[in-house]
Amino acid sequence: MWSPGRVATQGYPYLSYNLEDRVTALTLGFVGFGEVGVTFSKGLRQQNPDLGLSAFDVVWDERRRAAADEYRVRIAASVEELVRQSDVVICAVVGKAAIDAARSAAPFLSAQHLYADLTSIGPAKVREIDKIVAARGAQFAKLSLMGAVAAFGYRVPSVASGRGARALAQCLTSLGMDVDALNDDPAAAATMKLCRSLFQKGIVALAIETLRVARKNGIERQVVASLAETWDEEKFENALMRLVCSSAVHASRRAAELDEALDSFGELGMALPVARACRETFGALVDLQQRDSFGGQSPKDLGAVLDALERV
Repeated sequence: MWSPGRVATQGYPYLSYNLEDRVTALTLGFVGFGEVGVTFSKGLRQQNPDLGLSAFDVVWDERRRAAADEYRVRIAASVEELVRQSDVVICAVVGKAAIDAARSAAPFLSAQHLYADLTSIGPAKVREIDKIVAARGAQFAKLSLMGAVAAFGYRVPSVASGRGARALAQCLTSLGMDVDALNDDPAAAATMKLCRSLFQKGIVALAIETLRVARKNGIERQVVASLAETWDEEKFENALMRLVCSSAVHASRRAAELDEALDSFGELGMALPVARACRETFGALVDLQQRDSFGGQSPKDLGAVLDALERV
């Protein structure tokens, strides 16, 4: 079983198994065997033929049973059975069931377990799960995916946080996954994922809104090509810094452009809720420009803009 105290001579801190013999001494158990559980099991099995894998799900349809059979995942009859035969328990249910899943597993957890939550939940729920797990003496880690499983497979870039984050990252990395440990704050990984979601989902919403307008005007392909030419020219981080920092000193002009777009396309009967929200943000940038022009020069880093906005 997993043990936080076994670090000395086995060549791999925090885990009670030797790397050279890990496949016979470690079992990963999935609570929830949907897309993530199946994808992870496939990759882990291909990379580690003798690794112990188990799963419990409230619904075992034909597809899930076939996947469990193909990747040699032992089907547990209950959460209790899963926990008792696993060293590392990974909760991969839907977010709304995360706390209930932790409560179901808690009575069977002990100091020999590492419990990881992989669901898409916010910081407050993560902290609640951390308390549930800690009350049983087990280690807890929040594991958040920083990409799409469909695109990356089981090697999807991920981050972990919490008291068990370093152990979890070391364990999963040794099995071929891509996991970085952030810190001991259990909610850090969840916060990072939700910050990404704000941007990624915001981009989707803005893209749809923009392309609907473009299509209505018969220039959809041309707009996509023009945007691609701009974004393909420089690295994302450089582009992000340039756009945010320059907006701190050119907010009035850019806000005026947004106003023109809202007025023009509003005449087409399009509500443009994302663009209107963008205009609100540029309103704050206009206030910033009027109060702190940065000497007419774009700030050198994002932090300067964000700090200045806090003072507006």
